[in-house]
Amino acid sequence: MGGQITQAVLIHMKDPEYPKIVRDAGAKGTVELLATIGADGRVKSVKVVRGDPMLVKAAQDAVKQWVYKPAMLNGTAIQSQVEVEVRFLDGSSGPPPTKDSVKTDGPMQKAELIKWKDPVYPKIARDAGIHGTVELIATVGVDGKVKSVKVVRGHPTLVKAAQDAVMQWLYKPTMLNGTAVERQVEVHVFFLGR
Repeated sequence: MGGQITQAVLIHMKDPEYPKIVRDAGAKGTVELLATIGADGRVKSVKVVRGDPMLVKAAQDAVKQWVYKPAMLNGTAIQSQVEVEVRFLDGSSGPPPTKDSVKTDGPMQKAELIKWKDPVYPKIARDAGIHGTVELIATVGVDGKVKSVKVVRGHPTLVKAAQDAVMQWLYKPTMLNGTAVERQVEVHVFFLGR
């Protein structure tokens, strides 16, 4: 199948709430979800791939409120599926990358995150009660290494920690017609206050 496709891009998100009872119980880890994005950019459904049952609802509730610029095929908005990871850690939640994963019948295979480094929550930010999301655009080279990271938005006190972590991530590179290509991937790193 020929044609030009662009992936769905997250344009509005709600941070997940780390429920106190869940944190107090020591639950942490990654919730992996498969979100179906409609042609209008709204999340139509969220399917759980895996994750701690105590964390699943918080992750689903947040992702259901996200809004995307929809995937486009030859200039027409289309429904697509996006893999999302939400990580709940002690005091922070990251990566969650929104994986670069428009699913189509075309010849393009997604970039897949295969190795990551968790961000270090800056003490000054934690002590000041600063939390939230840092949104980044990472350029992934043909070797799967992150070549550069551009800040989209985020609290200045958290940005460097997010960038430093993402620069160490490694992807299985995007493949187009069997050839590795450079690709930009949107990444979100959550820092949740205690």
